[in-house]
Amino acid sequence: MKEKLLLVHINTHQVIIKRRVCWIHHVTGVWVYPLLEHLSPGVKIIFFAAVTVVINIFYVMGEVLNNYIWDTQKCEYCFRNINA
Repeated sequence: MKEKLLLVHINTHQVIIKRRVCWIHHVTGVWVYPLLEHLSPGVKIIFFAAVTVVINIFYVMGEVLNNYIWDTQKCEYCFRNINA
């Protein structure tokens, strides 16, 4: 459940950032990232969706690695030294 809530929070944050990028272009006429200037509107949508997927994959990989490294059963030595 915690992971789902964090993914929702991350996706919400990503939407806010993407809206700001588009808003800056709307106000100034300049894209924050020059790559976006050369992409058509449909490709921009695909680009933003792909970036969202990649960020979520990295987040989940980080959670898996973090849980693997700091698993309490595997790291009994670490917790013994902290409690001592």
